[in-house]
Amino acid sequence: MIKRLLWPTGKTATRATVNVYDVLRSGENGLSSHQYARMTNNLLRPSTRFVNGPHVEFLEEFDRVGDAIFEDVHFFQTNYFKNAAECISFTGRYFEAKADSQIRDVARNFVAAHKGVRPDAHKLEHGHNAPDDPIVVAKVAESKCWTLVSGNHRLASRWVKGERTAKVEIMEEVVRTPLQDMLRDVHWQKNRTELYQPIPYPEVQDWPLVRKCSDRGALIIKYLENSNHRTAVDIGCSYGWFVRLLTQRGYDTYGIDRDLFALKIAELVYGVKSNTLIRDDILHFLANQRVPYDVVTCFSVIHHFALGLGAIGPEEFVSMLDRVTGSVLFFDTGQ
Repeated sequence: MIKRLLWPTGKTATRATVNVYDVLRSGENGLSSHQYARMTNNLLRPSTRFVNGPHVEFLEEFDRVGDAIFEDVHFFQTNYFKNAAECISFTGRYFEAKADSQIRDVARNFVAAHKGVRPDAHKLEHGHNAPDDPIVVAKVAESKCWTLVSGNHRLASRWVKGERTAKVEIMEEVVRTPLQDMLRDVHWQKNRTELYQPIPYPEVQDWPLVRKCSDRGALIIKYLENSNHRTAVDIGCSYGWFVRLLTQRGYDTYGIDRDLFALKIAELVYGVKSNTLIRDDILHFLANQRVPYDVVTCFSVIHHFALGLGAIGPEEFVSMLDRVTGSVLFFDTGQ
């Protein structure tokens, strides 16, 4: 029997059992994961698995080193402390702690609860839940993932004790992560749940991948092996997969795309530096580029011109690519 419960806000919740590995990180101090991500400018926090977060990490470390974890030299380096300190910085408190110096007491209570010691009743007044209170999650749209709403400490304790599923209450509201929102905002996707290049985050693992990239990437690296080329540009770089690939191989690499959201994803997901990303129409860029690049890549672009969707024909477009290519041009015909 599925039991539905009414939340104070009027929203209902359903009781169910979920795979803890599919749960993503929450917000803090009553803020949703989406709100907290925007506040802290950590937009990938809601895309991070809970089991890879600071609460599980802290208990696993405690199980290895014991009370030594509370010593200054150790405690202040933990991600649990850093997460709590960030929460205080942005919201004014982390449970009963209002200053960094008080976070250790919260951590000690966390460990005590993990060991089965029930907290004093007055401590529950500062945002804590009782050990037997429900863990609350919300469904992440277009995925098998869940966003944790309430229960960081309790869920971490259960995971570290070996529980791989958890009984939860699922809020009726379905949510999206900031990463999902950004991907859907990329112009060519037209709000479709598709990936143009691989994105290694759990809530988009089931989205269809339009361009595999690794096949082209392997051929590029093999061809350029032992070459002495130094500069590269990816024309129509989208999320920046090839910009990162060539940058990691030591090339001074730039990416060109007119879609601002695609370029922001390149920075966010692949760590491409903003000063190597150029927001421009590719024809405008090619027409005004005076210095050639050693290596030019251009994938899934030329078919737009072949289909009559561009201002010029495919032959002229190839000629423009040729003018900016110093040594090697990689391209495919798309459709």
